[in-house]
Amino acid sequence: GDLAAAKPALDAALEALNSIKDGDIKNLKALKKPPQIITRIFDCVLVLRMLPVTKAEYTDEKGRMVQVGNYPEAQKMMNQMSFLQDLKDFAKEQINDETVELLEPYFMSEDFTFENAQKASGNVAGLCNWAESMAKYHNVAKVVE
Repeated sequence: GDLAAAKPALDAALEALNSIKDGDIKNLKALKKPPQIITRIFDCVLVLRMLPVTKAEYTDEKGRMVQVGNYPEAQKMMNQMSFLQDLKDFAKEQINDETVELLEPYFMSEDFTFENAQKASGNVAGLCNWAESMAKYHNVAKVVE
């Protein structure tokens, strides 16, 4: 029953990924300096996929400290032809406690919301929901296990 309760989060994650089109990624790759929220969302994707992320750094953004995203690594990841499909096929069972712990500082930022991400970059905001849903799924699956 508990695992079934996580299913809506997984369905929402897949729906969010399905809303992202190749053109959205192409437009994002072209940006030299995307909004901070977008770089941090891509950091979450990098962490979940266990790809390199630079040491955490913080910057003042509108009076609050937020993590600086690692956009050059995100651009490499987005250059993979199968980027979106890889996310749809993501093996959520590979997520561990350490991965979720690394994601927490991103999730705790008050501006790390789907709405803020959508204002900054439209459909790519779906990655925000995807990352949070993957962490939620892991926490529920761990309890069930």
